[in-house]
Amino acid sequence: MVTGSGLPGGVVVVRAVGEVDTATAATLVTGIDDARDKKPAVLVVDLSEVGFFGSVGISALIEAERRTRCPMRVVVTPAIRRILGIVGFDAMLDLYGTLDDARTAA
Repeated sequence: MVTGSGLPGGVVVVRAVGEVDTATAATLVTGIDDARDKKPAVLVVDLSEVGFFGSVGISALIEAERRTRCPMRVVVTPAIRRILGIVGFDAMLDLYGTLDDARTAA
């Protein structure tokens, strides 16, 4: 499940819950695209409630980051951070441990 919401300061959050795999990655992409269309000052992708994050999810995040015209911050669990680190994408994305940290980062 993917939901989107706005926060003060032009921050838009896209929150994924459950699994991001072949069956659900398109929903994440659609959620990110919908949020991007709102022209946020900052786009936050919250993966803190994702239990499984497959390779298609990684591809979706990287593609979304390339298309997004505003700062994109990603909230990750330690497991997702580790996965992104293994494939070297942790250096390409702005990763945070909590939504508050991502929302208030300078």
